[in-house]
Amino acid sequence: MKKWHTIWLLAFVPVLLAGCKKDKQPTPPPPDTTLMEVELYNHFVPQPLKSYLFVSDHAGKVIAATECAADGSYVLMGDEGVAVPETFQVSILHFDIYWHSILLNIQTFQQVSRDSWKIGGSNPDTIGTVKVEYANLPDGHGAILLSTPGYYNLTASANPSKLNLYRNNDPVLVKQQKHADGPRYFWIDQVVPGQLVPVDFNAMVPAAEQSTSLPFDVAFCEASLSGFQQAFTPESLPMVCHIDFGNGQLQNFIRWSFPADRFTDFQTEISLPDPLAIDNRFIDRNFGPIPAAFNKLDVGIDIVSGAGPEVKLNTSGDFNVLAVKFSDLGPGEELLNWVVYTSDTTTQIRLPELPAMITDFFTGLRRDSMQLEYVETRQYRDFQSYGEFVGAMYKPDFPAGPERLNMHAYRKVVPQGIRSFLMSR
Repeated sequence: MKKWHTIWLLAFVPVLLAGCKKDKQPTPPPPDTTLMEVELYNHFVPQPLKSYLFVSDHAGKVIAATECAADGSYVLMGDEGVAVPETFQVSILHFDIYWHSILLNIQTFQQVSRDSWKIGGSNPDTIGTVKVEYANLPDGHGAILLSTPGYYNLTASANPSKLNLYRNNDPVLVKQQKHADGPRYFWIDQVVPGQLVPVDFNAMVPAAEQSTSLPFDVAFCEASLSGFQQAFTPESLPMVCHIDFGNGQLQNFIRWSFPADRFTDFQTEISLPDPLAIDNRFIDRNFGPIPAAFNKLDVGIDIVSGAGPEVKLNTSGDFNVLAVKFSDLGPGEELLNWVVYTSDTTTQIRLPELPAMITDFFTGLRRDSMQLEYVETRQYRDFQSYGEFVGAMYKPDFPAGPERLNMHAYRKVVPQGIRSFLMSR
């Protein structure tokens, strides 16, 4: 029996030894090369046109790019085996038909980390139009403002007008901005496509009025007031209810007029010429109650050089975002506007390279043909820093672009006549 026990143990030893071998370690997954996840919605991509997204490193080299033929979800990936940079530049190209030309808009955000963005169009597709017909239109009536949520027309014409509708049962506002007894308006609720809206100027009612004081006297300005019938959200459609360009007489206030008890929130935007440099502008934009006073941003901007797609500058003062705009009219009449957003400490900006998929489609479009148009220092009141600003852009729970935030700014414009001088400095 001992002999058989010994043989059995010797036969079992290899099995025990085999069971004691070290477990093979699983192969680690490859590094995640995802740079950005972007959802486009609400007709951001206007059919049959396209949009483009691309990511660049800090030197401007393209890391990833994608064509967006329609709304949907897009993922931008880096090359396999190449480390994803901690921060990079994200650019969004969106274009539309502008009169008889193509208007291309590029927004570039510098110093962006891996993120998920949700970018929506400003207006949905129109569902039709309504026709406004006048009765008892007085002589010398002046400008007439016609407005629906998302659309407006300021005209002096006495002919019937058509207004776009983006939703069923939206209201129509018709306002005579200047009248001997003060501004007056006509309002009708819940119109539908194809409806005829008769407007009797004898039945108009007085508009409510409220003023915003200005930091200095101006003869001309650009000012607009829009209302929201519900509390403002980034997807709300504004209903323009006042447009003001000044009347050539010096004044230190804007006198708004609007329908009383119709709106929950307002958007005001005022652009004033700098008294010391008429091409430069002070800008103040607010969402919420109508502000009592214009918020003037006191900063300094010195453009050291502006050669082609690059600018060197020095700034001073309290602000948190720098916005630099370049523009170009290409040989095919493509008008390109390119705005770069960066931090308040940036002193040099160079446009990133354009992906081949864009330059192959727009054969006349070249980055090196861009010219500096303006430098703008912005103070976004909802954020303490550029990092907070760019970290909040286009979040799924707050999909607001930079143009739908409370802001005051100073814009230094580079007149066309001196751009060649800047390029030679």
